[in-house]
Amino acid sequence: MKSFASKSFVFLSIALLFASVQAQQTWTPEMQVKTKVVGAPQISPDGKRVVYTANEAVMTADKSEFMTQIYLANT
Repeated sequence: MKSFASKSFVFLSIALLFASVQAQQTWTPEMQVKTKVVGAPQISPDGKRVVYTANEAVMTADKSEFMTQIYLANT
């Protein structure tokens, strides 16, 4: 019986810890906007490289806009 109580206490403690962490990390519209979005991948004709874009929100006190960057990577 003591072992069951100990295991129950540990399980309950871990469950409460995860619930606390999850409550602190609620998804918000601001987090959605700040998420970098990767898109438009294109493989080179020889298959050695890939080029893709990444959109990222740039937010300041007076304006907010998206900045698109182009990346080139070896495959």
